[in-house]
Amino acid sequence: MKIGIACFPTYGGSGVVASELALSLSGRGHVVHLFSSAPPFRLTRYTENLVFHEVEDFRTPAFPQTYYTLDLAAHMAAIAKAEGIDLLHAHYAIPHSVSCILARETAKPLPIKVVTTLHGTDITLVGTDPAYAPLVRYAIEASDAVTAVSADLAVQTRQAFATEKEIHVIHNFVDPARFPPCPGNPSGPFTIVHISNFRPLKRTPDVIHVFRRILEGSQGRPVRLVLAGDGPDLAEVRRLVKSFKIQKHVRFLGRQDSIEEILACADLVLLTSASESFGLVALEGMAAGLPVVATDAGGIREVVDSGKTGFLEPVGDIGRLAARALELVLDPKAAVQMGKAGRARAASLFSLEKGLAAYETLYKSVLAN
Repeated sequence: MKIGIACFPTYGGSGVVASELALSLSGRGHVVHLFSSAPPFRLTRYTENLVFHEVEDFRTPAFPQTYYTLDLAAHMAAIAKAEGIDLLHAHYAIPHSVSCILARETAKPLPIKVVTTLHGTDITLVGTDPAYAPLVRYAIEASDAVTAVSADLAVQTRQAFATEKEIHVIHNFVDPARFPPCPGNPSGPFTIVHISNFRPLKRTPDVIHVFRRILEGSQGRPVRLVLAGDGPDLAEVRRLVKSFKIQKHVRFLGRQDSIEEILACADLVLLTSASESFGLVALEGMAAGLPVVATDAGGIREVVDSGKTGFLEPVGDIGRLAARALELVLDPKAAVQMGKAGRARAASLFSLEKGLAAYETLYKSVLAN
């Protein structure tokens, strides 16, 4: 197949999944054209069948603003005609699905198909805006096939847009080989890691409140918190760390591309999100053999088996999140056992091969109709 994939280049699950999908599909002999405004951060290598297209802003004195949706559509339509693309896969309804649909119409009579993958905020945030909701619904209805990264997100989409469109659930995936489990360092501090874009939805200040309680109850066991990522709430997180006088226990790494290296040095993943459409960081943590303590929010309950591969507690319940993490800090053997169960779950239910096969099957079905 000849496949075009459109995604964001930024730090986040959708770009990770799109990049891994592009690399894996090209490795299986498909020709893949990846479109984005910059190279996605997980696109760390290329294959013979993978071509990256940087979509640049088109500006003239008459059009001084950026029109990325149109720029992307025009670029994809041109490449589709030149290379004979069979299918365009949009990661996010807005703007990518709209651009793919416009490119499909522009490239006629080529029989191009459009697959849209919903990742979360395109439904739960952008899609609920009254100005954008009709456009998101149109993108869903006009796509030849629609997928969601969790059953929870599929339900939310049907409820929010009253759509009759079939939504295929294809969970995000992980390559366990990319996340070798850490052998452990019993003499070192128990390391808790949080990785996010530090946006309000992630409730990152809660991470500091939880960690403060962990320190208070750690009974002298050395504990540290590692924070990776950047975003609007980072300043408030730094302020809390300083006000609680816990600077020596917290490390700020900023934005990092090599997530596997961070997870290899950790003992536990902590997530405090108000909502998660899936929770890719949780899955990658499990793949690395780490237990996950997280909020029981959306699709993350499809990833973490609470009580077996970690714990899920109500959003905003600082006390219960801290208590669960403390259980593992004070019983590192239990943490290791949960981590092993998590790695097995990741390899069994969310493997790269399983996700890749699901997308390939869907592509072939769409192209056959």
